[in-house]
Amino acid sequence: MLFTEDLIPPDTYFYLRLHVAGKTKEELAERVNCLKRLLRPKRTFRLGGAKSRSHGKVEATRIEDRPPFAEALRERIESLDRYLKSKLRGGVADNAAANDRTFFTITLQSPVILPDQETHPDWKISEGKDGDWQRIFPLVAALPDARLEFFQHRFTRITGWSSVWGLPKPALRALSAGSVYLFSTAATAGDLETLLPVAEEMEFSGAGPFRAEGFGALKISDPFHREASKKDDDTV
Repeated sequence: MLFTEDLIPPDTYFYLRLHVAGKTKEELAERVNCLKRLLRPKRTFRLGGAKSRSHGKVEATRIEDRPPFAEALRERIESLDRYLKSKLRGGVADNAAANDRTFFTITLQSPVILPDQETHPDWKISEGKDGDWQRIFPLVAALPDARLEFFQHRFTRITGWSSVWGLPKPALRALSAGSVYLFSTAATAGDLETLLPVAEEMEFSGAGPFRAEGFGALKISDPFHREASKKDDDTV
């Protein structure tokens, strides 16, 4: 077929966190109140294409707490840190200094566009305290004694078509969604006051350029990394 449509089935939920900014307290309060009015109970509107054929009806609801299935960021970091230190054998966990460090992962939820591609075309990401990873995750690099312990990633190329220009978009090099980076910092698991604000800011803001277009989304210490079969537990 020449034309096809991708549909999102009914009863699909999307949880979003919005950032509201204002130059003054009065302006900020006005914008927050406006947002609350827009998200009043049972507020419905339509998104996407084919709206004239009754598609795309959605309902927006404001919630005060995190979704019931979501694990708090502090819990995620502490749980993964304990898991790694208890499961690893012959690696960083056998080093006595590892007990004074906190381990956390960054998992890319969408591709991260590499910055400064015109002036920095060659990217060499390697384990250690220094390297190009600091250009991608500058907030992590600012943590006490931060280092990249392990990574598994893949480079990709982002292309597209600009309907405004009527031309292909410039091809951009990026890190693929699903790429994982394991970091450690001198902050201990019992005192995460230094790490938590950085992790919260990164999860909210993302990494790399073109984040307003959906690139650069990431998750800190995804619970997925704590899932392992019995066979995996025996061999880790």
